[in-house]
Amino acid sequence: MSEKKTIRAGAVCLLVSLLAALFFTACSSKATNAADKIELGQKYLTELNYTEAVASFTEAIKLDPDNIQAYMGRAEAYMALGEYDKALADYRFISGMTEDMPYTRALSYIGQAEVYEKMEQPARAVSDYGLAKALLNASDAGKSENVSEEDVSAKLVQVLYVHAALCETLKNYNTALEDYNDLLELGENTAAKRDEVLSQLGETAEDENGLTDAEEPAAESTAEEPAEEPTEESAPEQEAASESESQSAKEETKKEEPASSSEQEKEEAASSTAVQEKQTYTAKETTPWSNESQSGTTTVVDKVSYQIGENTITLHHTYTDTWTNYAEPGIQHTQKINATNTYTLSQPLQGIERQGQWVVIWDVPAGTVVSLSGIETEAWDGETGGSWNQDGLSGWLKTSRVLTPDEVYEWGYGTDYGCTEGWGDTLTVEKGKLYELIDVNEGGYFLTDGGFVFRGV
Repeated sequence: MSEKKTIRAGAVCLLVSLLAALFFTACSSKATNAADKIELGQKYLTELNYTEAVASFTEAIKLDPDNIQAYMGRAEAYMALGEYDKALADYRFISGMTEDMPYTRALSYIGQAEVYEKMEQPARAVSDYGLAKALLNASDAGKSENVSEEDVSAKLVQVLYVHAALCETLKNYNTALEDYNDLLELGENTAAKRDEVLSQLGETAEDENGLTDAEEPAAESTAEEPAEEPTEESAPEQEAASESESQSAKEETKKEEPASSSEQEKEEAASSTAVQEKQTYTAKETTPWSNESQSGTTTVVDKVSYQIGENTITLHHTYTDTWTNYAEPGIQHTQKINATNTYTLSQPLQGIERQGQWVVIWDVPAGTVVSLSGIETEAWDGETGGSWNQDGLSGWLKTSRVLTPDEVYEWGYGTDYGCTEGWGDTLTVEKGKLYELIDVNEGGYFLTDGGFVFRGV
């Protein structure tokens, strides 16, 4: 009897072993087949046979649904075929799957930027190249993928050149200057290009700080004519004409006054349609805190860059929490969050109105679609904790006036402030309405970083 049991047990073990072998063989076969399909797809890419390349990469994805290399190859083929929406979908899938792979994620943003270039959307291309720059500059770039520092640096150089050129096209000279300075530090010979951009910035500054050369003589003539009138005959008609011209000169002077007004007044000039050079403002606040076991400070810095007449607004947000545990005297801990968010507008920015340090109203034409792309990185005591991308807005409040942070929080718990909420990746702005961007988490409703409000004009 015991012999039968032994034989039966042995048969069961053999059957399990055979099934396991078949399972692993099948998995190995699938992986091998996927690799074969990817290799074939790459061959078709080199032969410029993009239709067959798409078919091969798609077969690989069916066999291995999370294969990043297959998606990357198919996106490249789609872009070559002019199927830009499909290419973007594949690149976005990659960026969403590679949070722990900064270098690969950077490649996906580079791919998206190249697609937007082909779609003749340079502002969105600049945004995605900027995200790629941030990832390639990260201290852990390439480490999880075993990419050498030299290869990461070479890719960064490529991105900086393209990003700088696009910024020059968009007249974002300050950002182009930063790129060329970075390239110089990386050993590239960009001194001549940097000097060209500095020259452009100088010319733009002259135009912004006063009237153009063509306008100045006319202004002088207007100002001098009334002074010459007393030398003419003093007939009543001449005196009336003199008064009329003098009044016109005063009105013209009043119209020209904003050219010499303070920088703050320039920033608050809403609905201005003149194209200006990129401007920036910074909001900063440091708050001390303590509890039963710790004490420290929290510092928040928002640096915003924009250009009236252009289609992007960039927010650099930094949150730094520094503290000491009472049980560990002399040991300081730090949490730091860096986020770069780019808001892309379907129509050019018209004006800006700041309300205090932390709220800003952006005037955009009615019907403008606002979208958001960004990346956030976190570090604890100097060690990178991870990175996340944001492809879309969270939500907004459609309102007739700007709500304070406390009112936004209270609204989330039922207080009626006469506003309606909206959710989605993009926002379409209506004329005469305010759209206050919000975030929501387990703690309630809050204003987004930057305190952005969009107003339709």
